[in-house]
Amino acid sequence: MERSQGGIHCLACTRSRRRRVAREVSVDKWRGPTVHEARIAAQGGVTDLDGEVLVDGATAGRGTAVRVGNVIDSQAGSVLVSRPGKVDFVVERGSRARIVRWAETVVVALDYGAVEANVEHVYSSEAFAVDVGSTRVAAHGTHLRVSRLGDDVVVDLTDGIVSVGPAPREGDVAESS
Repeated sequence: MERSQGGIHCLACTRSRRRRVAREVSVDKWRGPTVHEARIAAQGGVTDLDGEVLVDGATAGRGTAVRVGNVIDSQAGSVLVSRPGKVDFVVERGSRARIVRWAETVVVALDYGAVEANVEHVYSSEAFAVDVGSTRVAAHGTHLRVSRLGDDVVVDLTDGIVSVGPAPREGDVAESS
């Protein structure tokens, strides 16, 4: 099933898109990938976008690195962010999210709007979580959409397993990027 959000056809074809992005990084046989390009392919970041999207106030493009503390503001567009082997997620048009963790577990704090994600199955822990106020939606091998409507949280689960509960208080979980 191919789904489209704001012109990005992303969640049904994320694996092929990741392969394509990895191939694009190494296309130039003469020059080879730069250190920056290789790091983005390995650690993840913005892999596709539709319209203007800001990361920490600067216009994002394909290959923009994502790290802890970044604010993704997609008022005028939508953006596909990938963490290889973990998750591919779209911050939908009209949304704002902050990267809380970018390591074994990717955690996004959703200020408003919606995030749709395709999460790889990880046996040892959760691969992706969305914090909405005091609520955490944690995903395990899942395709889901989490939206914030005022103080309400809406979870649309297409496939897999999610856990919904209180978000850890700041400082409860310490993990570097």
